[in-house]
Amino acid sequence: MIADLDDVLVHPVPAGDFERAASWLDADPSRAGVLANARPRYYDIWALRHARWCPDDCWQPIWNRGPGESFAAAKFREVFARQIAIPPTLPPIAVRSAFGGLGVYRLRPALAARYRGLDAQGREVSEHVAFNVAIGEAGGSLHVFPALCVQAPRQHLYSAAEFAWSWRLAMLARCAIEAARPPWRRLVAP
Repeated sequence: MIADLDDVLVHPVPAGDFERAASWLDADPSRAGVLANARPRYYDIWALRHARWCPDDCWQPIWNRGPGESFAAAKFREVFARQIAIPPTLPPIAVRSAFGGLGVYRLRPALAARYRGLDAQGREVSEHVAFNVAIGEAGGSLHVFPALCVQAPRQHLYSAAEFAWSWRLAMLARCAIEAARPPWRRLVAP
């Protein structure tokens, strides 16, 4: 088990949810790890790699944005727009990488993988990605387990007070659209 020792675990994960996640992981030897969901929204977009949800490093487009785009606009598009509420009743969501503050891994694949916080060019990257990708390349599957839910750290979530009114209205519109068409529906196989 790997856990952030900050405020993500301020509210303990119910033992039954943890047990369900561990049992699901144990039921299939090809499953190498289950990663946490979060309330009120999945927050750890930097560690996330999923073909539709977040295929690449979310911070690279922010750092490399054009001169005409503000930091707020880029962060809203790359991070906050991808932080979605995932109902705990959903089935596990296959990912190439995730973390969310808590991960339960099979021992053998975890011992073979390594954390690296820099890419080949020496740029900072989420250390969880290299670790998780190594597990996947060795044949292990990883999943966000929706019932394994932690508390998202407030500093990682959208805060209206940090943004101009135009961004506040954009987030209200986004929330209304999400209520009508939940984005998690695109992540779960029919």
